[in-house]
Amino acid sequence: MYIENLELKNFRRFKTLSLLPFTYRNVIIGQNGSGKTTIVEACSIALCGKSFRTGNLVECICEGEKYFFIRMETTFNSLDL
Repeated sequence: MYIENLELKNFRRFKTLSLLPFTYRNVIIGQNGSGKTTIVEACSIALCGKSFRTGNLVECICEGEKYFFIRMETTFNSLDL
């Protein structure tokens, strides 16, 4: 499975974020507290419907907002099956 696009709105510390990853492999790097784990958490919620960090998804809403939005587009390769 490949992530084609990841879009976040009002998710944790990101008001908006749009990522277009490379097809093969990606590495997320950044300083502590920059949102690396938040990106992985958003993918987990999009795929599994739950967070590995909290049992209450309300905690994922950006401070001062009423909702969050995650959109992830994926494609499957015949080798993935």
